[in-house]
Amino acid sequence: MFEFPKYIWSKITNADNDKTVDIISDVHGTDRLAVSIRPLGEVDTGNSTTTPLGISGVYTGTWHDVIDAIHIAVLVTSDVASSTDGVRVEWSSDGSTVLDADAFNLDAGATKIWTFGPHTKYYRVKYTNGTSAQSTFEISSIIKTAYQKSSSHRVQETISNEDDAELVKAVLTGEDSDGVFQNVRVNSSGELLTTVAKVSNVVHEYDGWDATSPKLSYTVPAGKVLWITGWNIAARSDAAGHTFALKSGSTEFSWITVNNDGTTSILRSYPANSPFEVAAGVVVTCARIDGSTTEEWSVELDGYLEDV
Repeated sequence: MFEFPKYIWSKITNADNDKTVDIISDVHGTDRLAVSIRPLGEVDTGNSTTTPLGISGVYTGTWHDVIDAIHIAVLVTSDVASSTDGVRVEWSSDGSTVLDADAFNLDAGATKIWTFGPHTKYYRVKYTNGTSAQSTFEISSIIKTAYQKSSSHRVQETISNEDDAELVKAVLTGEDSDGVFQNVRVNSSGELLTTVAKVSNVVHEYDGWDATSPKLSYTVPAGKVLWITGWNIAARSDAAGHTFALKSGSTEFSWITVNNDGTTSILRSYPANSPFEVAAGVVVTCARIDGSTTEEWSVELDGYLEDV
């Protein structure tokens, strides 16, 4: 059986087709009438122009109230280059004082589109031409009450410093061989650590450990940085307990205490996200620091090398 709808939706659009009125009415007259006015967008003629500029000529648009806007798109094209930071979108809270500005360069023959969300109540476009007079020039500014995506680029296009972009900050993570997610590391200069050479099972066996004559000695090669991830003193069957230190140059940065009978291998490892960094040319050494001994010990250093 056919049923009449309860509500009727009507739309009225003005002659310029830039504003609409939505009317939602109750067929039976028992509910309230709902009316919403939705501007579809407008060309901001006060910040649009096609008049060419002479050498170092300046175009200054008019302040426009964008308190109800959601999206502003500014297209600029010219047959000659702008001055340095010659494209400016300025922001003001009172329509007089410039509080902030987004500045860009425009290359000769280029057409660029920049998009913005309103930062303050008022905005305007200002353009300063470069060292050559223009033959063709256009600024077209559109104000929308609905968001649209930023300007589009083909994947094959070269990215420019003047491209429209949104800033995104993120932390990269990856799953290690144990199924644990680790943050991707950078070196002390903020450079991403990628390809490295592993330095493992570097074993040194000597007699006569003492503080003045270290027995493990590894020099970091030129052009490299060493990241130490761990070191190990092997077990012995006939050793008393002693304390050993690993040093970077003259700086002691790690220690191991071997148990009283020396029969257990002692491993000191560091989390994957915080290894010790040793610069090129620095000598990594290991020595007993609680006295001298004639016993023979086996020491193993673990880490990896990175190009610098």
